Amino acid sequence: MTGNKLRKVAQNMAFFAVLGVVCTTAAIYFGLQFAGISLYTINSPSMKPSLSPGDVVGIRAVDPWEIEEGDVVAYVKDGVPVVHRVAEVRWVGYDVITNIKKPDGTVESEVTQRQPREFVFRGDNNPADDSDVVQQTQIIGRQSLEVPRPFSWAATSFSRETLIAFGVLAIAAYVAWELTEAAAELRRRRRTSLVS
Repeated sequence: MTGNKLRKVAQNMAFFAVLGVVCTTAAIYFGLQFAGISLYTINSPSMKPSLSPGDVVGIRAVDPWEIEEGDVVAYVKDGVPVVHRVAEVRWVGYDVITNIKKPDGTVESEVTQRQPREFVFRGDNNPADDSDVVQQTQIIGRQSLEVPRPFSWAATSFSRETLIAFGVLAIAAYVAWELTEAAAELRRRRRTSLVS
């Protein structure tokens, strides 16, 4: 294989490798968004050994009444997301269940009016519960996945704009390379035709 052919094969392999990484990352990124999962990076050791600083977890929004003790949940405290485990679920009042009856007295349907819940959280590595009781309006969602360590940087570092920029740059570099090669080939042919 000549030097030009080797260079061409290397160029194609590099282009398709970059494009493959961009497309795979985009598919994962948009797949998670489509599934309603947001990624959060753990920044403190409060959840060790379950989650360490630098770990990335996927949080899916859930109805606050689905959250149970022991779930790992993200909530907002002073505008900052916190990922801790639910230590206690407190009911504020009672659920009100209303039976809608038919004229003959049989129950046609049941309407449940749920009362707000409050949550007490604790980091797995913390000796005491978090200082503030969390209201259900502060809940972001429950952990649905943990991104494996080798992929955690890629999972949180790429925004939609970054992915598009990488894709456009890869395609632009490939087109520029192809145009340069075509121009060089055209010059070679002109020289050859002038000589003969």
